Amino acid sequence: MSSGCAHEAHRPPAPGARSPRPAVRRPPAPWPGGWAVGVSGHGAGRKPNQGGAMPDQTLDRGTGTAVLERPRTEPPWSVIVLNDDVTPMNYVVLVFQKILKVTADQAEALMLEVHTTGQAVVFSGPRAEADDIAAQLLAAHLRAKVEKAG
Repeated sequence: MSSGCAHEAHRPPAPGARSPRPAVRRPPAPWPGGWAVGVSGHGAGRKPNQGGAMPDQTLDRGTGTAVLERPRTEPPWSVIVLNDDVTPMNYVVLVFQKILKVTADQAEALMLEVHTTGQAVVFSGPRAEADDIAAQLLAAHLRAKVEKAG
């Protein structure tokens, strides 16, 4: 039942109903880099016919073609947990499960390696992530250090 309110016309259309206004469709950009070239962003100040490389590309000086650059990967860093004679083994297993997101069996295997050999690498990866994991382990009162893997 319609109440005749003026604002009823502003309700969104029912699901599946067509919009009263047709969608504006922009044709594909006539040059690489899209419509923003020469306006702002990645292609700022460059006219469509000038060519050039995008930020992740370089120009080959011999041919003038764009060459895609691969991102440089940093060497991995390791988080090493050291043994101590104070922390209960079951606590270490629980901490490993929570922080390292490993199963109980994996956490127990790491704990036994730390216990028998005196240390174990529990993580290897980017420096920022290694620092974060080591900080969490230290906050849980485990002895941990970060070293360059290798």
